[in-house]
Amino acid sequence: MVVGGYENLFVTWNRPGDGGSSITVVHVGIRRKGLADWQWFSGGPATTTARISGLISGAEYEVRVTMENDLGRGSASLSVGAVVG
Repeated sequence: MVVGGYENLFVTWNRPGDGGSSITVVHVGIRRKGLADWQWFSGGPATTTARISGLISGAEYEVRVTMENDLGRGSASLSVGAVVG
């Protein structure tokens, strides 16, 4: 879920199964809608929320999440969009 606030987005997600190897890193990607490049941030393995600040008010952004473990980086979630307040 993505909720837009004043110049920020608040993102929450559920942890997926780990395929038998514990999750070691959570990656959150963000991009302004219509742009090609994603900017990625990393968090600890138990992370299920992120607040992304310093965004442009009134702009629409897309966010997606992926997990990493000893087997490698998993596929990213479908992107979810929100407009920043």
